This record gives sequence, structure tokens and C-alpha cells, in this order.
Amino acid sequence: MAEHCSDQRTVAIGDSVLMTAYFDATDPEIYGAPGNYFGNVRITATDPFADTLNAPVRMYVARPAGARLVVVPASLNFGDVEIGGTETLSILVRNIGATTLDVTNMTTSNLNYVVQAPLAFSLATEDTHRVFVTFTGPEPAGTYDGTLTFVSNDPLAPIVPMTATSVAAAHIGASPASFTFT
Repeated sequence: MAEHCSDQRTVAIGDSVLMTAYFDATDPEIYGAPGNYFGNVRITATDPFADTLNAPVRMYVARPAGARLVVVPASLNFGDVEIGGTETLSILVRNIGATTLDVTNMTTSNLNYVVQAPLAFSLATEDTHRVFVTFTGPEPAGTYDGTLTFVSNDPLAPIVPMTATSVAAAHIGASPASFTFT
């Protein structure tokens, strides 16, 4: 992730300035793929005849100790579902940790959301498992929120927010039932 610093300083000949660069590994694309990341710190001068300094940098993202459960997407939105109808979405579970992830159960906070079997599974490092959740549109119509919780050996396992709107089915009718054209 490139960021530009607009902090300009004047450095006299023979002087030096201490600069500190920080790496941000909080992006799921980074911490979800441990390993080496390479880049450059570029220092430019306002003098058009001065050289640009390119300093190579490396960030190593270590795999988390223990099991680490991550999910994609981070939330589920089932949209509009007719009363009595169903919609099924999936979420991909991945273990980015250094040891086996053991999911012993998955629960939802709202009975209108049901996790399809199997409710328990194990994942080695970098393995994935697709979890399917079905929402059934209840009466009365309205928005129904819930959460998906993983019971596992990862104490930091995310809780997945879910939302859906139960809607009444549209009924179309004509009156009178028939027409005569003349």
C-alpha cells in the first residue's frame, strides 16, 4: 500500500534527518497471506537536477501462532426474500494460523438463519472450507438481523453479521376477469 508523505524538510549539505517508515499489515490481503512483501521508499528533492533516492524495503508478515480463522466475505446480506421463501449464501473460512483450526460448532443468533451441515470441521494451515447459510423469510415482513458465530480453538474468531429483509409476495390481479373488444 503506497502512501505519500507531503512533509517537506530542508537538509543542508552535510546534515542528516532521521526518517521512520511504518508498515501496515492490518489489511486482510496482507495478514491473510503471510510472507515477504517488498517495496521502495523514494526520496525526491525539489531541485530538478538532484537524484532521487530509492531505498529498498522488506516487510515479513509472520503466520499467527496457533489457529487463526478468517472469513470472506466479512458479512452476509441476503437482500429481499419473500415470506416463506429461502435464500442461501456462502462464506469461505480459511485458517491462516500455524496450527490446525478445529471448528466444533457454528451457531446463529436468529432462528431464521440456518447453517447447513457439517457444523464441525478441521482445517490445516492455509486450508479452506465453504460454509452455507440459508435464510427463510418469516412473517411479518421486515428486516431480520443475525450473527454467525464459530465455536473453535481460535479465541479471536470473527463473528459474522447477517441481514435479510422478509417481503410479502406481490399479487397481481385483473378486474374484470375478461375483456371484450369490439
